[in-house]
Amino acid sequence: MPEIRITINGMNELKDYFIKLPKNISLEINQVQKEWCSFVQKSIKLRMPHITGDAAALVEVTGNKNKYTISMNAPYTYFILNNWKPHWIHAEMDTRMGRNVGDVLNFAGFMFVRPNNKPILEPALENGINRLPNMLNKAMDKSLQ
Repeated sequence: MPEIRITINGMNELKDYFIKLPKNISLEINQVQKEWCSFVQKSIKLRMPHITGDAAALVEVTGNKNKYTISMNAPYTYFILNNWKPHWIHAEMDTRMGRNVGDVLNFAGFMFVRPNNKPILEPALENGINRLPNMLNKAMDKSLQ
């Protein structure tokens, strides 16, 4: 009876490739996470108003290989992200009710904030989310090589 033998060369290499594949994909995805957070951090820094002082410098990316966090450590970050900017009211300003502000507030000066209407966080995240599929595709291509 005739016998047919098929020999596959490189089967061990193929087996090793499939064993290493999940690890390679995980490493590439972690690298994409770090790159994406750095991109969003840079985008936030570029959108920060220059008058905010150290706020742009205090935008930081922290984390390890599984989890990254973008933190804004300035004490006035809430006001910046909600589009408020500081303005001074002088005590001598008229209230249009026959008094001045100093009479009403009973001290020399008062600081308040008003909306700036220039978003910072949302456009940075939108740009990052738009870039994410391309970054993931490149990472998958790199891990499959």
